[in-house]
Amino acid sequence: HWCDKRSYAPPAVSLDIETYGFIDGLPKQTVFHPIRSIKTDGLLRPRRDMVATASIAWRDSSGRMRSGTYLWPEHRVELYEVLARCRNRRIPVVFMNAQFDLMYLRQAWSKFRVVLDSTTLVEDIAAWSYLFSDMREERSLKDIAPLLGVAQYEKTSRKQKSETKFRSNRSRKLIRYNQKDAEATLGCREQIMRQIQETYPETAKCSEYTQRWYSQVIWTCVMMSEAG
Repeated sequence: HWCDKRSYAPPAVSLDIETYGFIDGLPKQTVFHPIRSIKTDGLLRPRRDMVATASIAWRDSSGRMRSGTYLWPEHRVELYEVLARCRNRRIPVVFMNAQFDLMYLRQAWSKFRVVLDSTTLVEDIAAWSYLFSDMREERSLKDIAPLLGVAQYEKTSRKQKSETKFRSNRSRKLIRYNQKDAEATLGCREQIMRQIQETYPETAKCSEYTQRWYSQVIWTCVMMSEAG
């Protein structure tokens, strides 16, 4: 694990979570705000059941993409340590639909509010896609990743996806699904940044200033949504 090598810091770490709607015996997820998950979907044990799994992906020192999955709640401390290292070393944490993942993690365990706060540098593939072209119509990872040649996804309807259930968060299929999303998220970031730099060589779109600015936009949305 890269966290064990204090001298090495990856350029970015992607993070993707799967929530209670995928787990058999838990409510169907019909809403996408953690408080409404409790009030509307009737999630009775949010601290235990709100998050099912969380996967990260990163490049090791040789450039090889690696990934790993944390089961909830068994491995939440280990995930906390990874995010603490990202925050302290200013390593960007990359998401697809960052607001959703950040809000659910912060609600599921209050300690994540320490390592996932407005000082944590976060990125969203939707923002990177917009920076490359504001005319791009694709809005989901399942659409963007195949377009960039990063990953392929089977075409499933929204209804089919919402009805997919796994026996538990230990399901190998769920873990593979979660890791694939984390890897695709990191791959999309790399590919879009490469396209921006090749297409607009003089641009500041990939600058640290731009990254910080969009990170603060994301955190503003998170804080406003949490405040109602």
